[in-house]
Amino acid sequence: MDLSSQFFLLPSHLGQNRALSFQPQLSALNPHVHVSAQTGPLKESLLQQFQVVVLTDSSLDDQQRFGTFCHSNGIKLIVADTKGLCGQLFCDFGEEFEVLDTDGETPGSAMIDHITKADPGVVTCIEQRHGFVNGSSVSLSEVYGMTELNSYGPVDIKFLSPDSFSICDTSSFSEYEKGGVATEVKKSKILTFKPLDEAWLTLSY
Repeated sequence: MDLSSQFFLLPSHLGQNRALSFQPQLSALNPHVHVSAQTGPLKESLLQQFQVVVLTDSSLDDQQRFGTFCHSNGIKLIVADTKGLCGQLFCDFGEEFEVLDTDGETPGSAMIDHITKADPGVVTCIEQRHGFVNGSSVSLSEVYGMTELNSYGPVDIKFLSPDSFSICDTSSFSEYEKGGVATEVKKSKILTFKPLDEAWLTLSY
């Protein structure tokens, strides 16, 4: 038992089971989360109770064994470990894992100067780069006159210039008067993960 690297353990814990020793301290970090200690062998029947499994300090054989089981049973798997100066990190979140925010950035927005009544309608922003690209999805709000756009919902845009972009067909909408904000609507993305035993054979650097 290495007391220098496990700050939840004390000299009084020497000779005791490591999991049972720091379970009370770990549980105290968040009283709203139930923390239990499993001291027996790690078995597939135990993993079936969870949605996410994190493996540390495990052998490659165990990683592949439990990785195959988790992938087949829709359980997310994270393998994280360090060996001196080297580290290992592997994630398997299944064959259809939906990412709601692909970049973690705050959604962009731009103030609107004018919207044409045409097919497609062209949005011009107020003396600023809108920051959108082809395929970006935006919602329009606070538009006066062409109020149909306020409830139209997200629309994919086409980049025209740093301060303008085209949207949907606005030829049948009311005349634009003033105002408006274009706000980016982030699109979700489906990622497909391989199980560890398969990913291990197709490593890329």
